[in-house]
Amino acid sequence: MNMMSRRRTRRGAVLITVLVVIVVLLLIGYQYLNLMMAESNASIVSGRLAQARHLADSGVHYAAFALAYPQSMSLSDSTDSFRVWNGFVYDNYDAFHYKPINGPNGVRGYFSIVMPRDTLDTTNSTRFRYGVEDENGKINLNAIRQLIKKSASNESLISTMIKAIPNMNEEQAMAVINWTAEGGTPDSGEASYYSSLGYQAKGGPYDSTDELLLVKGWTPKQLYGNDKNRNGRLDPDEDDGSGQVDLGLQRYFTVYSRELNVDSTGQQRINLNGTDIPTLMTQLEAAVGTEMATYLILARTTPLRKITMGVDILTLLRGETLSAPPAGIDIVENKIVITDIKQVQASRQLTSLWDFVDSYVAFQKPRQPAASLSGPFVRANKDQIRASLTTLLDKCTLDAEYEIPARININTCPADVLIAMGINESDAEKLVQYRPTPDMDPSMIAYYKTPAWLVTEAELSVDVIKLFSQFITTYSQVFRFQVVGYYEFRGPQVRLEVVVDANNGRPRILHWRDLTDLGKGYNFSGSGSGGNSP
Repeated sequence: MNMMSRRRTRRGAVLITVLVVIVVLLLIGYQYLNLMMAESNASIVSGRLAQARHLADSGVHYAAFALAYPQSMSLSDSTDSFRVWNGFVYDNYDAFHYKPINGPNGVRGYFSIVMPRDTLDTTNSTRFRYGVEDENGKINLNAIRQLIKKSASNESLISTMIKAIPNMNEEQAMAVINWTAEGGTPDSGEASYYSSLGYQAKGGPYDSTDELLLVKGWTPKQLYGNDKNRNGRLDPDEDDGSGQVDLGLQRYFTVYSRELNVDSTGQQRINLNGTDIPTLMTQLEAAVGTEMATYLILARTTPLRKITMGVDILTLLRGETLSAPPAGIDIVENKIVITDIKQVQASRQLTSLWDFVDSYVAFQKPRQPAASLSGPFVRANKDQIRASLTTLLDKCTLDAEYEIPARININTCPADVLIAMGINESDAEKLVQYRPTPDMDPSMIAYYKTPAWLVTEAELSVDVIKLFSQFITTYSQVFRFQVVGYYEFRGPQVRLEVVVDANNGRPRILHWRDLTDLGKGYNFSGSGSGGNSP
């Protein structure tokens, strides 16, 4: 009896053991299944992230092509121009939003090209726009020194310009300049400061604006403001008590802007100070027409005279002793004409194209009345000067160099940069009031292709313009933007910040940074309805 009872107990123990083993195996299998499912999901997410990165990369190349060949997408300032018109790329929903890319297995992704809106831009309720940012609208820390040296201006003007930027002080401005000084910083206090941190001043040009963080007195908060994730809006964790988004000083400075001394069609401008006068005449006739070419050549032989508004030129000439026409130039029927271009000698160098505004030339033969010729740049004839001055500034230069130090785009730069160039506040306000806007009538674009609009539209004094003329331009071929790769409904989002140099139709990526780790930044939902808000 006892023996049988023990046998039954052992048979029950085996059953329990088997059940325990089965349960353990099931748990192991379940755990293994969970691990495999997690690994599978991780692979899918990793693949989707890689695809999103490719979507963003596609956006980079799309934007580079659009900026290098703006005519192909109607982004240029005219059909025959290679220049990007900033009004067409500032906020262009059709060109830069919700571009589809078909992937494998029927998966479709998208990219959008975006930038934060300027804090003063109230044209839209969203704090971002579908467009790019003009790098020439900023002060190039490397080019500004070259511009000042080129114009023989006082080099202290560099620190004056930088110091004029809001929230800058003199010590910081000098530190910015001293950082690039050859042979090290001349300031012993700065030298000891860098030495204590284990490095020294660079003694060369800046490679990026991030390099300012190495300069004495600069902080990330000052350079980048409180917009930690760089999406142009004040997120809950970014409010520093001001209640306002602060984009920092980065919006005033760059090292990437670049300018070629070419006209709107990509041809090198004609140097009016060239020494071969017959060749110069031929070039000018083809570019600007015979009438303007003749006047520009005459300006190389005699000083330009200024028209006094409301006073007849003959009245101005009374009592003056005028020079006789030089070789190759004559007075025929009271008109000044070039009779033999091969004999014309360039007796003077031109110093500013703005001297042509309201100018005329005059000669007088012995015992004959004086003869004068007004240029086609007289402000009294607004339609004429709009066309002629725009043509002059587009086609002509006083510099033989093919590439010149990058100037500042007065059509796009912040008002604070205008003031930093030495423009008084009232004139700066006037420029902001009259300069082109993204929603401007397209028929007006031609008037703003060159700085001629400072005279024709804003009606500034030429003497005022000449004070800052060496610093200004009205176009750019270098642009900064963020490109976001994403899926329509859900999935990872990749965000890149890129600077592209589109000069000469050969786009180059000057700066590339992955901003994905800073967070999503922008919320794109639906099928591109445009109602997206981060």
